[in-house]
Order: sequence, then C-alpha cells, then structure tokens
Amino acid sequence: MNHENETGGPHIIVLGNEKGGTGKSTTAMHLVVSLLREGFP
Repeated sequence: MNHENETGGPHIIVLGNEKGGTGKSTTAMHLVVSLLREGFP
C-alpha cells in the first residue's frame, strides 16, 4: 500500500482547539490506532 500523498511528502493532520477538555488527545490517540491498524508505519 502506498501511503504517500500527491506530492510525495508527509501527511500532516492538525487537531486544534484552544479550549481545554475538548477531546483532542483522545481523538489523536484514536486516529493513531486507526492508522496503525490500516498499516501506516
């Protein structure tokens, strides 16, 4: 499986919100686990 984008560079995913307690860390961890399960290194 090819995990590069159209330009051949890395993917950048940003999760942001200035307010605390909005689930940014939880969302980031779920995203990482999902990507690892899909075979991203």
